[in-house]
Amino acid sequence: MRMGDTEELNRVLSSLQNIADVEGAAVITRNGTLITSSLPQDVDGQKFAAMAASLVGASETVAALLKSFMKRAIIEVERGKLLALGAGPKTILVVLLNDRADIESLLKEIEAHRKDIIQIFK
Repeated sequence: MRMGDTEELNRVLSSLQNIADVEGAAVITRNGTLITSSLPQDVDGQKFAAMAASLVGASETVAALLKSFMKRAIIEVERGKLLALGAGPKTILVVLLNDRADIESLLKEIEAHRKDIIQIFK
């Protein structure tokens, strides 16, 4: 990463936090290393990054079996949702949403932030 990239990523995550129903977000590597995050304080960033990378890896394996590609991985639980999207060849954007979130209505805004992250790593 170039000097200043972390600050740019933090600005993107801060902007993402301003979207209704977003509870937190992280930028991680595909091997599960946390780059930066704006996760709730009770979430262990390193464990979260490892779990999210495993989730994406499993989703990509399923996509390959179906001769397709993964667009996004979504996990829904009683109290919220996790959305993971590729943000370049080496990074993943992971977004935590509350239980009221309508993912389809939020995707356009989240996609714009994902594209910003891709540009930072170019």
